[in-house]
Amino acid sequence: MLNAHYTDAKNQADPAGDATYTGSISSASPSPNASTGPFIKEDMTVKTVYNEGTENEYTEERDYRKGEWVDSVVASEMYKYTVENGLVKDMDGNVMSLNVDWGVARPEEKIRNAGGSYYTALEGWKNETSWGVGSWDLVDAATLPKMECTYSIDGNGDKVYANVNPQYTVANGKALETRYCASRRWESNDILVRYSIEFQTYPNYEIFDSTGANVVFNPPKRLYFTAPNDTSTFGNDAGKKFILDYHGDHLEEYLEVL
Repeated sequence: MLNAHYTDAKNQADPAGDATYTGSISSASPSPNASTGPFIKEDMTVKTVYNEGTENEYTEERDYRKGEWVDSVVASEMYKYTVENGLVKDMDGNVMSLNVDWGVARPEEKIRNAGGSYYTALEGWKNETSWGVGSWDLVDAATLPKMECTYSIDGNGDKVYANVNPQYTVANGKALETRYCASRRWESNDILVRYSIEFQTYPNYEIFDSTGANVVFNPPKRLYFTAPNDTSTFGNDAGKKFILDYHGDHLEEYLEVL
C-alpha cells in the first residue's frame, strides 16, 4: 500500500520516468493505509426499537456516514505489525520500507512542486502526503489488553460495551468480540508507552568508515555558567544562569528562565 501510493504519485509527477519531473499530480493516489480503524466503513442507517411490545414502544433511526469516528475496533479487525531484527513488518510479513526510486535527492520538493501527493480519506477530504505518512499511536502486545473498551456484564455473563458501534452486531458475530478503544490511551493511567511508525519521502543516510562500521557523531555538548552576583562587573546579568551549547563549530548561548 505504501509503495503503491508513492509509485502512483511519482508516475504522475515524473511521467517520463527520467527524474525530470515535468508532470503534475491531478488525481488521488491509492491510500497507503489499511482499511481498518475507529470509523464507519460504509454509509448505514440503524433503526432501534425501544420498549418493544409495550404501549410506550417507539423507533429511533440514526444515520452513520462513511468515515465517521466511532471509538472502537474489534480484535479480528486490528492491524498488527511485528518487529524482527530491528525491522518492522506488515501483517503479510513484508518489511515496511519506502522503495520508490525517485531519481533525485529531494523528492519531497519535486512532488510538492508537481501539486503534492495525496489520497482521499473516507470522509472525502484530501490527505496530503508529500512529506511522508505516519501511523496512529501503537501499543505492544502486553499493553493491548489495557486498551479494551469499558464494559459491564449482563445477566448472561456477556460483556456489554459502553462504546456504541453499529457495525458490530449479533448477526455478524462481532457484538461479543473483544473491543478496543483509542480513547483508553488517555483514560487509562496504565498505558505508559506508545509507539508510532513514520515513513518520510526525504531520504535518510548512514555514513560508514573504511572498515564498514557506522560513523558515530558526538552529540552537542551543553555547558552551564552562572554569572557571579556582581552588578559592577556583570550588570543586569549578575547572578543569572546561562546555557552554552557547543555544536562543533560554534556556540549558542541561552539565558535559563526559571
